[in-house]
Amino acid sequence: MDEFYQKIINEPEFRNWSTGGHKSNLIPVILAGKTAESSAFQKASRMGIRIVLHTSMEDCLERLLGQRETFHKIVSRAGPRL
Repeated sequence: MDEFYQKIINEPEFRNWSTGGHKSNLIPVILAGKTAESSAFQKASRMGIRIVLHTSMEDCLERLLGQRETFHKIVSRAGPRL
């Protein structure tokens, strides 16, 4: 989280020069894997960073596109094939 936040505030386009942080109209988002540690969620929340899990993103896209099943769900249901 610290490294991501430092990269954001070091970009002149996103930096709020009066406070030394990121601009108030900026919502930093990290797309993570299937899980994240609770401490990462807590730290990100304090920094104003949002964490979106990959599985949440898949489900959201599925609903938005009107698809009943994602490719990942079809493959996981089929199981391993030899």
